[in-house]
Amino acid sequence: MIVSMDKKYTNSFKNTIEILCIDANGQWPVITKTNGQCQVYTIEGLFTNKAKSEYNLIEVGEYDHIKLGDPCLFWNNNSFMPKRGYFAGINKNSNPIMYDDGATAWSSLDSRVTRWDHCKLADIDNE
Repeated sequence: MIVSMDKKYTNSFKNTIEILCIDANGQWPVITKTNGQCQVYTIEGLFTNKAKSEYNLIEVGEYDHIKLGDPCLFWNNNSFMPKRGYFAGINKNSNPIMYDDGATAWSSLDSRVTRWDHCKLADIDNE
């Protein structure tokens, strides 16, 4: 992984990490702010030179905030109306997948799912 300003990051403690700079001089070019404190990282997102540290940066995926079984709206690039369904995770290409026929994680015994281009959490109160 190469750290980028246009991505979101966390660590093993689930802290929100704000990237402030990625062009500082020296061994630690990435400067971040976490819980009000500045920290430095390698360009690969390592807090120390150790590959395993709970402080290392973890890239936050586009759908990481959505939990399995959450109600969502799904749509493809060429569709106009989103379809309602329950989040079944992401596939190997990072596309969101939805349980078929209104099934949920609990009720889908055969795990039939459909791949979509996009999804977002449904606003149940305003739907």
